[in-house]
Amino acid sequence: MTHIPVDRFRAQPGRMRARLFQDPQLGPGPALYYDITIPLEPFDSGLDWEEQPVRTEFSLEFLKLPVEDWRDLHERSFELAQDEADASIYLGGAHNPVEVRRIHFTRVGETALQIDCTLFCDFEAEMVAESLALELTTEVEFEGLVVDGTGRAGDSTQRDGA
Repeated sequence: MTHIPVDRFRAQPGRMRARLFQDPQLGPGPALYYDITIPLEPFDSGLDWEEQPVRTEFSLEFLKLPVEDWRDLHERSFELAQDEADASIYLGGAHNPVEVRRIHFTRVGETALQIDCTLFCDFEAEMVAESLALELTTEVEFEGLVVDGTGRAGDSTQRDGA
């Protein structure tokens, strides 16, 4: 199976938002989650069937963090269980599951946070390459709050949260 060197994953500045999500299967009221997108610098994945350089990003969605105000994330660290995030990376023609094992936040500007995270990329699940763990550091810009009343795509309202 192909090995993708960890040093090829270089994070670019990303974005973050809070999501107020209503899911009747999870309970009567809405729950607050965080979504983070971390684009990567284009790189050679080493996968023969994929056009190079690859342009992709980590999508960390539905992060269950016990913080109601994003500004209170400053100098906080979290270790997440598998069911506390829905994360993936599109690589090798597949959406590969990603575990967010650890994430640390440091506020670095009016609406910016530096994040340091440990991710486990399960490339073997889709038979793309060997799975790997990596650490990434980047800055993310907080873009506000999305209110999603039904859980259906396209049924959201963007709200300023800065």
